[in-house]
Parts: sequence; structure tokens; C-alpha cells
Amino acid sequence: DHFIFQYKRDAGFNLNVWIGKNDGSLWQSIWDLQQGNSGGNVSIKSLVGGYSEVMIDLDGSIVDLNSRLISNGFPNEVLDPQTNNIYVVIVAQDNASRWIGSIPQTLQIKSIWTPSYYGDENPDAIEIEPMVAINYELDTVTFSGAIGKTYEVQVSKNLKNWNVTHSFTLKEDSETYPISYFIQERPRRSFFRLREQQ
Repeated sequence: DHFIFQYKRDAGFNLNVWIGKNDGSLWQSIWDLQQGNSGGNVSIKSLVGGYSEVMIDLDGSIVDLNSRLISNGFPNEVLDPQTNNIYVVIVAQDNASRWIGSIPQTLQIKSIWTPSYYGDENPDAIEIEPMVAINYELDTVTFSGAIGKTYEVQVSKNLKNWNVTHSFTLKEDSETYPISYFIQERPRRSFFRLREQQ
């Protein structure tokens, strides 16, 4: 089994992937972007648009992790895919070494795959999960997804009640609009989500 995701980041961010049981025990790192490859279990390739794709061999990572845990005297922390639900967390660390007023740093993560779950051993990079990014300085919202697919924009004020405001078919992998195009009155806060139209 593999865990695959795509990211685009500014240099101020470091990325880690942790796995664990989500039961109060410690999370364990299986990949650190700044430290490079993890025992030959991780491969990274560059994609168009400035994205990179990370593919982690979960089987190999768990075997190596369990060996380290046992050799360091933590046999109770060993992960057993046969008896444990194993959770994966992507952790972003901001180095925060910037002056106030400097250009904001950005991080985007998309297209999270587990091939055995999706039944696809070779995920198509075009088949990406829809994503929303809001730029508060420019008062714009950017929608990303698969070219040619139709999505509906849903807006909420409280994360409970969602209203469909628009639907559109992407002509490019991302499109940017003014926020006012989707909400006429600016409430104190608004939440957006993008769903593929069935």
C-alpha cells in the first residue's frame, strides 16, 4: 500500500508525514522533507504548476519503523496493520523566521491518495480533489480541480448549513473569482467548499 499526495510550498515550510494509532500513543515520523528520503520508502517527482508528488511505501515504512521501535526498547508502540487502525497525518512546520509585514508564505496540499482504498494503482494526476484557496488581501477565491469537470460552490456562515451559490465547469486546473461573486453581503465570516456535481 502507498500513501500519495501533492504539495506546493514556499521555502518557509517544512513537511512531515506521521503515522500512529490515534489512541493517545506517540505519533511516529516516516518522512521529513528537509531530511530527504526515508530508508528508500519515499519517492518525490515534480509536476506542472510547481507541485511535487510524494509517494510513500507504507508497508516498507511500517516495517522500518517497527524495527526502530523494537531496537530502542518500545515494543508496545509497534504498529500492526492486522490489528490496528493506522492513521496518517501530514504536518506542516512554519519556520516563522520572517519580519512582520513580509510577504505571506503559502502551502497547498491536494490529491491525497491511498491506492488500495481507491482501487487505482496508478492515480492520474488530473484526477485531483477539488480545493478552495481564499486570498483575503485581494478579496478573491481560487477554485482548483480537474479540467472539464463541473463543480458546485457551497457557502456557509456556521459550517452546519450550506447553500449552493454557483456551479461551473473548470476550463483550467484553477480559476480565480472575486469573493463578491459568490456572496453579496459580507458576513463576519464565511466558509467555502467545492464539490463535484453528480
